[in-house]
Amino acid sequence: ERGTTHPYSSQAQQLIETSRLALNFGAGVQTKDRLHDHVVNLDAIHFPWIDVVNTCRSLPFQDSVFDAVISQAVFEHLPDPFFAAREVYRVLRSGGRALIDTAFMQPFHGDPDHYFNMTCSGLRQIMQGFQIEELGVRSYQNPSLGLSMQIEAVLPFVSSADWRNRLNQALTIIKQDGASFDSCLGEVGRETIAAGVYVLARKPQ
Repeated sequence: ERGTTHPYSSQAQQLIETSRLALNFGAGVQTKDRLHDHVVNLDAIHFPWIDVVNTCRSLPFQDSVFDAVISQAVFEHLPDPFFAAREVYRVLRSGGRALIDTAFMQPFHGDPDHYFNMTCSGLRQIMQGFQIEELGVRSYQNPSLGLSMQIEAVLPFVSSADWRNRLNQALTIIKQDGASFDSCLGEVGRETIAAGVYVLARKPQ
């Protein structure tokens, strides 16, 4: 990692502010201004500001200890996301909520590896047992971002100068006017090729 991890989404920040104890599952590289006394930062690598380093399948916490679990752009990097979701369920208190976002139409990005991209349907499957409150595509997961990521990922491998020029032109257009592209797709179109998907789910009382 050469830079900081994505900041909390507004929805994640709201969940943190309304929780007594929260887990940031896969916290990555945080910054000091993002730290909270009641948020446990967990990652597989001992980055700065990480509270718990864990490389095991199971989460190193007792049952029913957290009011909220937040996981941003992590589940695609887990070799068994179904097991991970069950662990999130286990460590949540009754009525606790999990906010998970993960990759859909994104290129391979090892961190340290990349296993499974998910659709909304796939995310619903791994969250079996939870009460789904929201499921869909956030603005930061719109297709224009995914298309930009795909072009940037393959450009170093393109041997044709003509195709490099075409792809760079497409990338410039997407970055300059991606919002209008996302808008004209409509809700179904955005979900069809979204860069990522998210779920907000509750552990039943």
